[in-house]
Amino acid sequence: MPAIRPALLKQQSAALAQEFNQPNAYLRGLHLLLDQYANRALRSGQTGKPRPLMPAYDVPQPVLRQLLVDLEPRARQDPESALALSGVLWEDSFLETRLLAASLLGKIPLRPEKILDQLQVFLQTA
Repeated sequence: MPAIRPALLKQQSAALAQEFNQPNAYLRGLHLLLDQYANRALRSGQTGKPRPLMPAYDVPQPVLRQLLVDLEPRARQDPESALALSGVLWEDSFLETRLLAASLLGKIPLRPEKILDQLQVFLQTA
């Protein structure tokens, strides 16, 4: 796992957040970023931990936390785009994209009917 340089991570996350309104572009950039911080030394099943049920990059938590920090203000300003982005992130098969989708959904200003609709979509594809 590469060392996290906080200043660089903030720059990368802020640049990625520029793609907020373009979910597919955001997803492509997100995979590049997650791949950069992936733990390639982890051998699931050999460490005593069971193999994950879905593919995962196993990035450190500060990476996901920084991504969410940069998405949160945008989600408050543009809830519709946040819903669209969370949907695209959820459709992806990686653990980190789904964690980010669920966290982003929680940052959208309270619009119960839309959030419940999105949760129904999440549950149907889980």
